[in-house]
Amino acid sequence: MPEDRHVVAILAGGESRRMNRLDKALVEIAGRRLIDIVVDRLLPQASRVVISGPSDFETGLTVVPDEPDTPRGPVAGVLAVRRWLAANEPGSDGFVTAPVDGPFVARDLVERLTRQNRSAIGSDMLGEHPAFGYWRTIDLDLAFPQVPPGSDLPLRTLAMLCDARLEVFDDTRSLFNLNDPEDLRLARKVLEG
Repeated sequence: MPEDRHVVAILAGGESRRMNRLDKALVEIAGRRLIDIVVDRLLPQASRVVISGPSDFETGLTVVPDEPDTPRGPVAGVLAVRRWLAANEPGSDGFVTAPVDGPFVARDLVERLTRQNRSAIGSDMLGEHPAFGYWRTIDLDLAFPQVPPGSDLPLRTLAMLCDARLEVFDDTRSLFNLNDPEDLRLARKVLEG
């Protein structure tokens, strides 16, 4: 795999509690599903895009489902992708994650997160956004033995265990994700003009 091309995993396994359990991947904005918007923004940046979640949402991309007896939430997705990477891309030093509900994901996200030989998470003036991350395999292999199965470990804590650096984005839209109906309304306003 060329050094400047990386596997990117779209985190699409959330329960979407604040959106009435609506599957955010299938939410339409400007006539397009969120999953398609995010895939289109990430494909040019990656050697391969996979979906960490229950389905490929008819994209044809590889699905990496969560495994039993692992932490819950997005950390389960990161662990599943790490294990998938070991079996399918063993020469890779790490992978990038982005959430399925990030319709404005930066077109240089992968380049910026991977430019140093360290795990990294996105940050902006609103705070840290660990779903936008670069996870080095060596860091994850050291961190995961410290994570109890079944725990609700936040991604932010996993990033700390990986000694992830912060990559600061000036444009807060780059790391925006839809957490509630108001976020969806704002995203529709931007993308539908």
